[in-house]
Amino acid sequence: MEQASVLEEEEEKESVKMAVWNVGSVGSVVLNLIDDIPTSISGLLPVLVEQEIAYAESYTGQTIGTTAIAAQYQPAITSLTASAVLKALEIQGADVSNISLGEFSIGKGKGSPAESMSEAYRLDGEKKLNELGRSINFYKALG
Repeated sequence: MEQASVLEEEEEKESVKMAVWNVGSVGSVVLNLIDDIPTSISGLLPVLVEQEIAYAESYTGQTIGTTAIAAQYQPAITSLTASAVLKALEIQGADVSNISLGEFSIGKGKGSPAESMSEAYRLDGEKKLNELGRSINFYKALG
C-alpha cells in the first residue's frame, strides 16, 4: 500500500516537470528565481517572456508559441528571461548591490551583481538553445 503511494507521487512529480507552460508559467518561475523584483519590472514580465520566445523561435527556426511552450524550450526561455529581468533591473537603476537567486547570492565587488548574473543567465540560455539545434534550409538557384 505504501509503495503504491510513493509511485503515485513520483508520477505526479514527473507530470509537473513535463507540463506545458505558457507566458505566465515562465514568469512565475523567474519571479521565484530572482528576489525582490520591483513592480515596474514585474509588470513587464509577460512582454520580456514574449521577447525571449521570439528570440528562441528566430534562433531555432521552430514555432514555439506563447500558450503551449514545449518542455524542451522551457529551460532556455526561463534562463533568457531571467537575464532580461536582471538587465532591466540594471537599466532602471534598481538597488542591485546584493542579488539573491535562489540559494546563490552575490554582493558588492567588481562590476554589478545584476550585470554578471544577467550575463551568466544569457550564456546559459544560449547554450541550451545550441543544444536544441537550428533548422537550416538550403536552396539551389536555378540559372
